[in-house]
Amino acid sequence: MNTIVFLSFLAYALCLAALYFIWKLMRTKFTSDTRAQGFSIIVPVRNEERYLGELLDAIYRQEYPHEAFEVIVINDSSTDGTGKILADYKRRHPDNFHHQQLDLSSNFKGGHKKAAITQAVRLSRFEWLLCTDGDCLSGKKWLQAFNEKIIYEEDINFVSGPVTFFKPESIFKKMLSIEFSSLIGVGAVSMAAGKATMCNAANMAFSKTAFKAVDGYEGFAHLPSGDDEFLLQKIASAFPGTTHFLKDARAIISTASPDNICEFLQQRIRWASKWKQHKSIVPAIVAIMVFAFQLLVLALPVFWLFGMLRPELLLASLALKFIFEAIFLKSVLDFFGDFWSWRAFLLTFFLHPFYVITCGIMANSGSYSWKGRKFNT
Repeated sequence: MNTIVFLSFLAYALCLAALYFIWKLMRTKFTSDTRAQGFSIIVPVRNEERYLGELLDAIYRQEYPHEAFEVIVINDSSTDGTGKILADYKRRHPDNFHHQQLDLSSNFKGGHKKAAITQAVRLSRFEWLLCTDGDCLSGKKWLQAFNEKIIYEEDINFVSGPVTFFKPESIFKKMLSIEFSSLIGVGAVSMAAGKATMCNAANMAFSKTAFKAVDGYEGFAHLPSGDDEFLLQKIASAFPGTTHFLKDARAIISTASPDNICEFLQQRIRWASKWKQHKSIVPAIVAIMVFAFQLLVLALPVFWLFGMLRPELLLASLALKFIFEAIFLKSVLDFFGDFWSWRAFLLTFFLHPFYVITCGIMANSGSYSWKGRKFNT
């Protein structure tokens, strides 16, 4: 048992070391080509009056020719002031601002966001589609960063952009930022290694040609989640080597974090519930390995109490996990300019296994709420 436990944690530490070195080696390469190619910015919304005006203001403050982009907002039956905001922006920007109510076809059923993106793609007039959410904010050079990346790469069909939470103030929000950074970092490294696994729909771009070539969300259209990950993997499979992560601070999108633990768990259960829908067995194997490792972490004190694990190996295993997680996660947060909190990391370190086990179980045997709707996992 002692050998098995220590080798498991050593393997985990080595994986984190590999993630760290690949992340640090990732560099954004710039181009001197100043062409401003066109972008159709897609924003699916449902009850987003809290941030939507700020997002649209940020888009129209872009240091990018206004004639080279358009904004397409698809409104999914909002019941708040979202519709009023959209009508106001249409008056202010009649030439390149469009909004429609979501036309939910029978093919999509529960996949409202996929239906919204697909509807926007049909309306779009540019080759490149850039997606974000109604609770996000961008910097002034967001479009410029994506433009330079797409021009620089000779063969590219999908670009995943960096996403972080709004600057956290409370210890709870700092913990969420640390946990979220692990997902963004792993997704970025996987693309850099040629094994695209995950991205975030709050900041992703894809070519219309590739979207149509893989039949969009065909095969997954009915699922509430996966509008980002499934599309990424379909394009990566059909066009190997053409999916990239944009590690450029100008391309960062900031988004709202869950306000409380209930919202956080509902969001993560929704995300975790899609693993069993993958066509490939690889995501299932990865999910099972992650779940099993976190079970092992929780079992360590039990092994020690029953004399199955020597105390020095218990401490050495936890030290490996602590040190290498801190190194990798801090490097990702440093890129985003987020303030590192050792207190928040320590709390995350101890609570994370419980969260993974809880979400893993509920993602396979429960339900979740999203945008005022309830879905079964």
